[in-house]
Amino acid sequence: MCSSDLTQANVERYVQYRTALVKLADQLSEAGQRVVWANPEYDFTQKRPVSAVGLQVHDVEKSEMRRRTFDRLATSHVLYFFFKSDCQYCHAFAPVLLGFSQATGIKIFPVSLDGGGLPEFPQPHKDRGQAAALGATTVPAVFLANPATREITPVAFGIQSETELVDRVMAIANPGMSNYVDASTPVRSLEGLVP
Repeated sequence: MCSSDLTQANVERYVQYRTALVKLADQLSEAGQRVVWANPEYDFTQKRPVSAVGLQVHDVEKSEMRRRTFDRLATSHVLYFFFKSDCQYCHAFAPVLLGFSQATGIKIFPVSLDGGGLPEFPQPHKDRGQAAALGATTVPAVFLANPATREITPVAFGIQSETELVDRVMAIANPGMSNYVDASTPVRSLEGLVP
């Protein structure tokens, strides 16, 4: 479009089309909202409320589910923690992981890739091929393991916050919570991984 096309008539026509489009979008939005009101399966606020009262109830339910999940995991699971004693990220992450363990009751099975310990884990188990078998080439690395079923699942590679650990363990322990149908976390066997 060149400047000669910017005539009064063309600008008026543009404004008319834009106004009509805005009105149509408004009508469509209102009609869409009515469809959502009549069909709760389309209303995301059914799963994540936006009102203050709804948020309170949602937060209480989420907290209760978290408590039940961690109580269950504390009796049946451990966290494999792979690290190196000279890794600064491992040193920074160890207190976070220990705090997570103390808050949730899930025990930690520390595995040192270089034989050395950390202040929080001064006497770790030595790596006997577990890290290579699991593909834990990046440290720190955390896996959630169920010794009874012999299943082990990756939780995190690299340094994480306690909140991130909570979210990841909750998603792994409650796969039905995920909104993604194909969101799968690899589960491997613990065979030969326990020292």
